Amino acid sequence: MSQDVQRIVVGVDGSAGADAALAWALAEADVHDATVVAVRAWTHLDEPNDGADDTSDGSTGSVEALAQLRARIDALAPTRPVEARAVYGLATEALLDESRDADLIVVGSRGRGGFAGLLLGSVSEQVIEEADRPVVVVPDGSRPTEYGPVVVGVDGSDVATLALHWAAHEAVQREALLRVVHGWGPPAMTLPPTDRLMAEAEAEAQHLLDEALADRLIGNLVMAYSRLEVEGRLDRKGPAEAVLHAAEGAGLIVVAAHGRGRLRRALLGSTSRQLAHHSPCPVVILRAPRT
Repeated sequence: MSQDVQRIVVGVDGSAGADAALAWALAEADVHDATVVAVRAWTHLDEPNDGADDTSDGSTGSVEALAQLRARIDALAPTRPVEARAVYGLATEALLDESRDADLIVVGSRGRGGFAGLLLGSVSEQVIEEADRPVVVVPDGSRPTEYGPVVVGVDGSDVATLALHWAAHEAVQREALLRVVHGWGPPAMTLPPTDRLMAEAEAEAQHLLDEALADRLIGNLVMAYSRLEVEGRLDRKGPAEAVLHAAEGAGLIVVAAHGRGRLRRALLGSTSRQLAHHSPCPVVILRAPRT
């Protein structure tokens, strides 16, 4: 997967979470010299025209929704060209429709309609479940201009290698440390594992991490960009816990999404789901390209 980010679609609904997502999308666009498309979905239930009479085709509401969207953009980036789209319909469908030619979809962790106790809003979860392109989940309070290490989890799969390559390119663009993490736990057994089995499992895990660090693209990037530093971490924790443990002070986490079952709740692997819910920094969730 090449790191050619030219078009970024971000959902905006007036919430603090959406503002954080928009700010991150704008900063990422500066990194890649990309176009930002801000999308605000609305329905008559949202009353974007503050109760004013609307026309039968919704044109008045659309104008008001667009005006509200432009106000949010101007508040965050008054001099930055941003495409603004006000779309009548459900937020998830609007974002997916508008992102057909996008390279990234950016959502806040919780939107305007979210309950305070929820870690991830319904729109954000639906988008990361259903999108066929990279999705970035931006938690509230993220500071997009503070570029800490880029953390990526690897597990030896092909899609994890795509995540590794994505993270490496992002680290180059940000001039940030690339932190490659592999989390492993004791072998699944009915009885407690012996010291020998634990040593074998750890050696296998170390070999997997070493292979990731020896990836040809990583080596080429290190030679081409002398400022790129790469660090490997092996952690005797589950994959999600290991990545979160390595993410202190990080600017970005990159993770591969595994699985594409028919049941919506089964589309994301447990690691990517946990990171989307608990990460302290933005998370890029990648899927394998469709064949």
